[in-house]
Amino acid sequence: MNDMVVSLIVIAVTAVFVIGLFVFLNQRKQREMAALSALAGARGWQLETVQERLATGYRIRGVTDGMPWTFESMILSQDTPAGPGSTNTHAEIHWHTNAVGLAQGVAAVGSQMTSTEMPAALGGFQQMLLDKVLGLAFGEEAGLLAGLKPVPYGSQEFQRLYMCWAHEADSIPRLLDGMGESGLLAWRGNRRLLIRLTAKGLDVSLHEAGRLQPEEVERLVAVGSALARSWQSKPAWD
Repeated sequence: MNDMVVSLIVIAVTAVFVIGLFVFLNQRKQREMAALSALAGARGWQLETVQERLATGYRIRGVTDGMPWTFESMILSQDTPAGPGSTNTHAEIHWHTNAVGLAQGVAAVGSQMTSTEMPAALGGFQQMLLDKVLGLAFGEEAGLLAGLKPVPYGSQEFQRLYMCWAHEADSIPRLLDGMGESGLLAWRGNRRLLIRLTAKGLDVSLHEAGRLQPEEVERLVAVGSALARSWQSKPAWD
């Protein structure tokens, strides 16, 4: 068997593999969208696919207890070439409502980081969390983090799973007491969350964005809705 025949066989096998992989991924995507469509229909939500030049994914709109919200799962691209060894795309998954919000300042709750993410040098756990997690999550709004302080809150189990920060400490119990805390405890064992409450509303995002199953989407919607209800059910403290 000469080299040309071997090369043709390799090319043919590679082509079959690539085509098979494409078909498999496309069928999986179709099954997932069909499952999401069934979930949205059963819950009275609106599902729309997004196919834009710099964004692909899907968006779900719904209303819970009179509060409108939006859930998005997107792959976003930058309009600039990626550097060597890097990519210009990233995934974002988050739930948002502007039915509740702070007049000023920030309240935030984040999943505890793993031991491998603990700072090895000086600076401390709190500062590392603010710089690495909150700073990245707030992006262009990172300036809002100035003066943000850790707020001890909740049971021993809750504190094992989550950390809280706020400009005004009273905003944390208002957000978490009752439904908010129980909703986050029910999320345990799933992907790590970051909750942000600002003047722009309430946002619940995932630290590790990736493909979500329909039941995970429903659970994330339930967490966001529980936090919003908790905040809305209590008057602001004077």
